[in-house]
Amino acid sequence: MHYRPTTALPVVHDWLVSERTAANRYAHHLLLEVAAYREAAKVALHDVIAQISEDSRTRLRLATVTSLDPFDEELCVDPARGYPAYLDIITLKGYFGEVLSGLLAVTVGSHEIHTWEVPAFLMRFHEAAFQYLERQQQAHPDGDPDLQVIDARAQIPGRTGDDCLAFQRDAHGQIVRVLCCEAKCTLDHASGLVADAHTKASEATLKPVDLRQLIELLADYDDPEALAWRNALARLRFSQVLPNNYERCDLICYVHGRRPIRNHTWLSVTAPHPRYTAPRRLEAMEVWLSEVTALVIALYRQDPVERQ
Repeated sequence: MHYRPTTALPVVHDWLVSERTAANRYAHHLLLEVAAYREAAKVALHDVIAQISEDSRTRLRLATVTSLDPFDEELCVDPARGYPAYLDIITLKGYFGEVLSGLLAVTVGSHEIHTWEVPAFLMRFHEAAFQYLERQQQAHPDGDPDLQVIDARAQIPGRTGDDCLAFQRDAHGQIVRVLCCEAKCTLDHASGLVADAHTKASEATLKPVDLRQLIELLADYDDPEALAWRNALARLRFSQVLPNNYERCDLICYVHGRRPIRNHTWLSVTAPHPRYTAPRRLEAMEVWLSEVTALVIALYRQDPVERQ
């Protein structure tokens, strides 16, 4: 497989109007959607999501077939059929939140750092989603399931671990800073999701727990850049001594579809959420989008032609 690292999406600067307030070790970053740029943003987002989904589909195919050709003529059913469209809308919103958190870190920056890099996303390790996909394929071998029924009934456990990881490397390729992103995405507003995100971010370790999975994922790519990332991640994971300037920063990315009326924002502009108790730097990105569900459906269940 050809390795394609995550790159910045310039259209984001037009699509999302930014208001950032910082004090001490906390920053609040409000991003409001500009409707006129939504279609352009959807096209750019679709390309990124298609690439991430293809990584998962390739893993499903290679893990199932015995031939080196994932489209062996003896294979009756594509083991990746229906991915990711057959997954329920809650799961897809979660995926979208994770992707957006990484894209925002790379595109607009976080903690006033604009050199973050996201080597890969980790959706291929969501085993509960693959098990659910397998059940849907067996239940509907000759056609597609009713997606409305899936959305009403499905409860796929979320993927554990880090939602998204971004890194800053020095001139020698060594990782000197990590940004651990915790993402939540909802149609409306849910204070429970906000509290849960801050709790998880606060409890996490100095080194991300999913370094091993990133190393494993990148092993499937033989590109020089993928190898460089594997080496950098392995040095961070297995080194007993961290670089003198090493720092872990945290990012909360809260995507919601209901603008507050009483206040300007849902999250505090001046201080971290009470559930966040870590001594690290925290940035809370609050992203308001209209019709969140429709956007996620367009990105994960419709092809680009249908959306133009």
